[in-house]
Amino acid sequence: MYIVYLYIDILVSYCCHLIQGFTTYAERRIVEVVQGEERAALNMGIGWRGLNRMMERFKDNMEFTKLKPKMAGIDPDDVYSEVPYEKGFQFLWRIEREIGRPTFDEFLKKYIATFKFQSIDTETFLEFLKTNVPGIENKIDLHLWVEGTGIPPDAMEPDSATYKKICSLAAEFKSGKLPSEYEVAKWSGQEWELYIENLPADVEASQVWALIKYQRYLSFIGV
Repeated sequence: MYIVYLYIDILVSYCCHLIQGFTTYAERRIVEVVQGEERAALNMGIGWRGLNRMMERFKDNMEFTKLKPKMAGIDPDDVYSEVPYEKGFQFLWRIEREIGRPTFDEFLKKYIATFKFQSIDTETFLEFLKTNVPGIENKIDLHLWVEGTGIPPDAMEPDSATYKKICSLAAEFKSGKLPSEYEVAKWSGQEWELYIENLPADVEASQVWALIKYQRYLSFIGV
């Protein structure tokens, strides 16, 4: 992701959080081409979960759930989160869904060609969007997406069969059921991380130890 981030940042720099959204969007488009739609959907599902987790984290100060938060007097390190990445991605994905991918791709090409090697702010991007996608402000509440708190109602939870399956397997862990060797045969660290993050909070220590031994066994047999 760092290479994608650096490439986008070199082309167009922002004094807002949109850069993180653009790099996340670009990364997932690359993943879709290289590793397939399901892997990209899994990444999106994990991101959606992270975004919702950030809503809980900032529930007492929703300012930091905005794409354009007020940062005067705030150390950015203190409020670093997944919000600009995942809400920014959701914003761009919302535009793509509204106008279609081919049209959105043409918009992105024109946008990069227009602003390459420049630094722009949020307002410049929004004006460019409205100029080049006439009427978009009547179909998407741009102000709500950029200035509003929380997750807009027209954001969309990604549909990933792998994500749902892993969450389902994690829910079964409390009853003592571990995923089969077949089910985890193609899991990477990302799938295991998602599985572990979704385990019930009240599992017994003996169950955790059983999982550790199972993972060691899988590693030993090369799964």
